Amino acid sequence: MRKFLLASVAMLGTGGLTGAALAQPAGGPVGAPNQGQQAYPAAPAPTAYVNNNNNYQAPMLPGPLANPTPGTIVVHINGKVQVDAGATWTSADTRFAGTFPATPANPVVGQVKLQPVTLSVFAREYFGADGMATNGLRYGAAIELRNNFTGQISSQASSGASGYSSTQTVFVRRAFTYVAGDRPSKGQTFTTGPDAGGYQVKAVWIRHCGYTNNTDLTWYQMATGSMMTIRVTDPSQVNTAGFELDSETYTVTGSEANKLPGGVSNSANGTGVWMRFQLDNPVTLQPNTTYGFDVTSLSDNLFFESFGTSNDVYSGGSAYQGSSNGATDDTLNPLVGDRVFMVEMVGQAVAPAVVTQPTNRMVLQGGSATFSVAASGTPPFSYQWYFNTNTLLGDQTNAVLTLAGVGTNMVGTYSVIVANDGGSVTSSVARLSVLLPYITTNLNFSAGGGGILDINSVGTAFDVRLGGTGSSLSSPDSNLYIDTGAGTLDITSTTCDYNGQLIMDQAEAIGINLSSLGFDGTQNFSVTCSFTNLPVGSYVNYDQVGGFVGASSTNFVRGGLIFNSDFENLSSYGVATPGANDAGIVTADAPPSEMIVTISRFGGNWNVSVNGQNVTPNTSLAFLNSCTNLTAGVFALNTSGVSSTAEVSRFKASLFAAPKLNISTGGGNLTLAWNVIGAVLESSTNLSDPNGWTPVSGAGASSYVISIPTSGSKFYRISQ
Repeated sequence: MRKFLLASVAMLGTGGLTGAALAQPAGGPVGAPNQGQQAYPAAPAPTAYVNNNNNYQAPMLPGPLANPTPGTIVVHINGKVQVDAGATWTSADTRFAGTFPATPANPVVGQVKLQPVTLSVFAREYFGADGMATNGLRYGAAIELRNNFTGQISSQASSGASGYSSTQTVFVRRAFTYVAGDRPSKGQTFTTGPDAGGYQVKAVWIRHCGYTNNTDLTWYQMATGSMMTIRVTDPSQVNTAGFELDSETYTVTGSEANKLPGGVSNSANGTGVWMRFQLDNPVTLQPNTTYGFDVTSLSDNLFFESFGTSNDVYSGGSAYQGSSNGATDDTLNPLVGDRVFMVEMVGQAVAPAVVTQPTNRMVLQGGSATFSVAASGTPPFSYQWYFNTNTLLGDQTNAVLTLAGVGTNMVGTYSVIVANDGGSVTSSVARLSVLLPYITTNLNFSAGGGGILDINSVGTAFDVRLGGTGSSLSSPDSNLYIDTGAGTLDITSTTCDYNGQLIMDQAEAIGINLSSLGFDGTQNFSVTCSFTNLPVGSYVNYDQVGGFVGASSTNFVRGGLIFNSDFENLSSYGVATPGANDAGIVTADAPPSEMIVTISRFGGNWNVSVNGQNVTPNTSLAFLNSCTNLTAGVFALNTSGVSSTAEVSRFKASLFAAPKLNISTGGGNLTLAWNVIGAVLESSTNLSDPNGWTPVSGAGASSYVISIPTSGSKFYRISQ
């Protein structure tokens, strides 16, 4: 059990007493047990009588008190009795005990007899004992008995007897407890706070001290090899087996950082050392509930005292002890007051639970896929995504998993483990399937490709400009340069701005018409363009470079890189231009020196991503869905008049049909083929039963071949 030391015990506190003191013979063997007291010299009469009823006490001796030795007890018996007698004589028949002389407003009252007498007696007896066990442990107690008798002056109406009053009081002036092998467990209850998740107790601390205002010695020992037990308890289960929630026994090694001396030691005020018990098995506690802890010495050579008080130093708790000497039990005997201690506990995290599971995704090849999870419980959470159950995706540690440039090698299942301090939970698996294109074009910058000419009259392979742009640009275009050796196209920005349609005749935005691939406005599509060697350090405000899809400069969407002090300077971005001005701009982290922009439409839903980061504008792009032809390409602009150049290293455009299952025959076989990699082929014999579909065993990723059936009916479908 790894730990330092600790637990909680202590003693009763004592209040201070003050008043006149009358000395014993100086050579007496012992002094008054003055725990928590302070004696003052006697004051001259009559001042000493002002508060006699409270302040009389026996004195301290001028020299050291007699102390017990191991195995002995020193008994203290001390006290004081004071008798005050008084008498009055007068030559008159009577004297007056009222106002004198008499007046009409204050007539004389209270006549008394001749030669009256008075008597007052104040008695104080102090009984105490200081003992020391054979192992050197100190203990003791002291009480005070008070008896007050006050006589009254006789009145003339009486027969001569004096009236009187008498009171007697017993005061406990000192008591203390300690942890030792011949004593029961000592402990303390406490109440937890309101944290809904509860708490976890990891350690308990106490501080080793002497008694409050102690003038006697404090004895202690924590020998190597000695043993003690620390427990966490449930007071509501007292006298049952459920009282003990956790019990751990510790053996002193002698090398602990905060321990008491191995030999019998003493001091006036203890050591002041905070001792810590670290629990090997941290205990979880419920909120707003009373618990306890206690410590028991199992060895004669392990004992100590701890600072205590009669004040309520810990809300919702009090001190207690067990009933069995040198052993733990299930009893709880209340002690007066609290003990000074600390419970080292932290709020217990509520284990996570998945409230929103990842869902299956079908995406266009080359597009982006996003999986997400939502969990309840105590934050913060950690996330770790996995591919096909056991392949760790080391850099995917967020609630959202984004996959860019999705290929067929990414087809499979994805799941995530969500964890916090309270535990962990694994999500359900979600399947990723990829819809294959039926036609793709890849522009080749390694050779002249026709279309718009670069500065050297080499064809760029881009054959059109975005509608409404570039009407004043020359041909050959000095802003374009094909590097056939590197296989790249350099595009230099021109000064213009789509937001406000400024200088559109100078805007550099070149591309291809998707209609050249057979697009008629109904198909799904994906456009990807890659940029390398971005001149990140040379951009100035509002410089932009990226890819676009649209019908004209007032009817398109673009994404890429923007330099804007409003967007943390350099950022990825996506924005729509549904008219004369931009709308719905979304930004993300700046791309590195290589940037990949993908713009796609699948089932009428648009997606814009930069290096896998979703920057789809937060305004509707439905205004583009009615277009029967769209231009896709690349652009570069500046608004400052300072040009910059970026390299286009790749451009690809693909068209996709809806997911489709085809059936063909040949050679006596029936071949089923589909255009979604990762889709599941299912079969059923009864279309009226929605639950009758089952996966087909042996089906491949995109095809399945069987012998042509000779009878019966079977139906097939593909699903995510």
